[in-house]
Amino acid sequence: MLSFVLLLFLCAANPVSARLRGHNGTLSLLITVPLSNGGQQELDPGIFHLAAARLAVDHFNSRNDTIIRDLHLYTENCSIKFHEEQVRAVDTEVDSHAAMKSVIRQLLTGGSPPPDAIAGPYNEIPSLELSVLATGLESPLVAHRSLHHDLLLPKRHPFFTHVNADSYSGMQFVGKYLQHMNRTNYIAVLYCETPANLQNIAVLRKTLEDKGFDQVRMFGYTPQYLIEEDEYKETWAQESDVQTAVDQVRESGFRTIVLLGHAAQKDTYELGPAVAKAGLDRGKHFWVIREWSHSRNGELYHNFFENAASKHGAYFVQGAPYLFAYNGYELNPNRVNFRAHLEYMDSSFYHRVLRLTPDISDVKNATDILLSVVNDTHPLLSLRSELKSWMPGAGFMYDAVMTIGLGACMATRNRTSTIMTGETHLKAIRSLDFVGTSGQIKFNNENGVNTGSRIGDTVPYGVSTLCPTGEGDGLDVRYIESLDPLTGEWVHGGNFGRMCFLGGSDSPPELLRETPNQNYITPAARTFGLVLFAVSLAIVGISFIWIVLNRHHAVTVAAQPPFLYALCFASGMLSFCILLSSFDESGGFDEATLDRNCVAWAWLNELGRIGTYTAIFTKLWRADRCLRYNTSTLELWRALWPGTLVIVITLICLAIFTVKTDYGWWRIVIDDVTGESVGACVSQSPTMFYVPIYVLQLITVTAACIMACKTVSLDGMYSDSKWVLAFIFAQTLVLLVGAPVVYILNEINPSARYIGLSLLTFSFPVSSSGLMVLPKALSVRKIRKKGRMDDSGQQDGSVRNTNRSLTGDFASDEQQSELPQSLPTPTGGVGPKIQVVTFD
Repeated sequence: MLSFVLLLFLCAANPVSARLRGHNGTLSLLITVPLSNGGQQELDPGIFHLAAARLAVDHFNSRNDTIIRDLHLYTENCSIKFHEEQVRAVDTEVDSHAAMKSVIRQLLTGGSPPPDAIAGPYNEIPSLELSVLATGLESPLVAHRSLHHDLLLPKRHPFFTHVNADSYSGMQFVGKYLQHMNRTNYIAVLYCETPANLQNIAVLRKTLEDKGFDQVRMFGYTPQYLIEEDEYKETWAQESDVQTAVDQVRESGFRTIVLLGHAAQKDTYELGPAVAKAGLDRGKHFWVIREWSHSRNGELYHNFFENAASKHGAYFVQGAPYLFAYNGYELNPNRVNFRAHLEYMDSSFYHRVLRLTPDISDVKNATDILLSVVNDTHPLLSLRSELKSWMPGAGFMYDAVMTIGLGACMATRNRTSTIMTGETHLKAIRSLDFVGTSGQIKFNNENGVNTGSRIGDTVPYGVSTLCPTGEGDGLDVRYIESLDPLTGEWVHGGNFGRMCFLGGSDSPPELLRETPNQNYITPAARTFGLVLFAVSLAIVGISFIWIVLNRHHAVTVAAQPPFLYALCFASGMLSFCILLSSFDESGGFDEATLDRNCVAWAWLNELGRIGTYTAIFTKLWRADRCLRYNTSTLELWRALWPGTLVIVITLICLAIFTVKTDYGWWRIVIDDVTGESVGACVSQSPTMFYVPIYVLQLITVTAACIMACKTVSLDGMYSDSKWVLAFIFAQTLVLLVGAPVVYILNEINPSARYIGLSLLTFSFPVSSSGLMVLPKALSVRKIRKKGRMDDSGQQDGSVRNTNRSLTGDFASDEQQSELPQSLPTPTGGVGPKIQVVTFD
């Protein structure tokens, strides 16, 4: 806060709105790099970024185009150069307020003029503070990278520009790489819940949605070290420890895991044991590690090697693709000579580098480190000396300085004067389009306004990993491939190697996820259901055979056999519904077969139920018309028209339902995290297609119930009214109790649901046979038993015909002799007493 107050005081005392730069064709430049950490000298990688900045100043001032081939297009007729005496550097430390304090101290004491431009910060705190300083001074700031999302908002940081990829383009590359590896489904994103990562997650989620990814789950973790840090104590909305988050990833069954960490060394200290405990480091999972949000370039290569695997047990990093922004010279060494320039510079050049800053206390030690790296004698670089592991990011610093210089030339093009304002310089910088060491440098244009964000597609991204060295448990960095932004192609071969996944394979695991619980019907439940099917079908079959064998008996004739046949046929349809509901994928059936099975079930179920009630209604309606009213004849075909009409309408509704809806076999996910699902015959179509079928079913039940009530006073041999009412009551009770239970069990226990549905279906044919056929069988048995007990006084039992008979003659003379001499006379509550009638 004190720094901001001092800045405001400085701006009030020395108005900068009118400050011009470019006098005498020179610019002052402030280079900001980390050279220490917590008061201890720590030169990597800042010293190499400082060297890259020094090289860029030299090349711009001398118009050396060996690295930027099109340099002459911008520097032609441009006399602007960097003022050698006013190019200086300050130590930002790793992530502190040191840079702001140093700059303000110099400005207040008059030790140096305000910088015309600032290059270099890439840690969060110095980037934010120096951006505010740049706004106050109206000096363009071209950063190596930005880690804070606020830096991407022009209204908050109008003078901030960066040449590295921002988090948006970084998340875009994650999506591109997953597509490249054909991993577009079942993605688990494991992220550290820092404020920056929470914003990254929002960007990644939107990115993957736009690319058509399916089944993406986010799992956040809060490492203990962040909870203990004062600046983060009030940040966490809800804490989730590392082990819990990793266990949730395991439970999801997803085998592609994208890790968005915070600090490599600290995160892996907790991630390693948690991942090992969850069993996610055994070669079955495809880990993808996005560049750590709080790390210096190169931390993957050394801290991971030193700590992640060997010390923390984080063996999941072996073979895990590590996604980060490449320098252009790493992508294609033949395109530019940036690395060669740094490698082969002599000691005098590095002495000039060190003179840029007074913050390095031991110049000789720093020089020795630089030269040992250049000459491949530094012990930490012996593993991969041909790709300087301390150098990643240096190319972006070179491009940042060149962007400032080329922007100044662009601002003064076609002008006689080199003087410009900071605003003019900034606009010119953001209008540039050239190829630097890190690829094409071009900035976003939103609504005609150039912003400070580099276009993500112009940043070269690469993939590296850690592979066994063959010596003990050692791991070595291996570059795998890169996406060339200039061609849009993936670059392989040359300096690139092959992947080395756990288990020795160079290909990722094929399965995208663990097979989730499908909740198939258990063998025991299926056996139980098939037994119910066999029993119900046997009962219906026995009933049908009995009716056929006794179709000429007076009791059966009075019950009208054609309708009893129809009732048995409809009950048989429902029995087969039990069989059809016994199938799922566990039997080897594909989705198309199960779809047809579902449609068949719907047809048999509705036709069976509607057919049964229609047969009952027609039977009672015919008996009522013949016995209650003054009707001499009522042919069978005249009695069938109401039922036939209902069946035809039902068939039409079922046909429309089948054609117009998506009714079939669906897998319903009941747990979004684990992917657990149940299979069922359902439809996602509007209810208007299947409501008419249920209405028809309700109409037939109601009609049968009304006819049963109307004929209840007739003799039971003719109307069966009491048995019909008992059947309707029993089925209504079964549906009221059983249907909700089956519905509740639908997504809880498919086996229990299957048993419940089987019992529900089983009750229909059993109750129809038991209440509609069994009483008649018992009646016939009783009559025959009584007939056998009669002596010689047994009378002829034929039923006398009256003028109120139905056409057709089903009773032969021989079989009529079985009939008792007298049968109960059907009577109605209204009308005359009716004599016995034979139903043919």
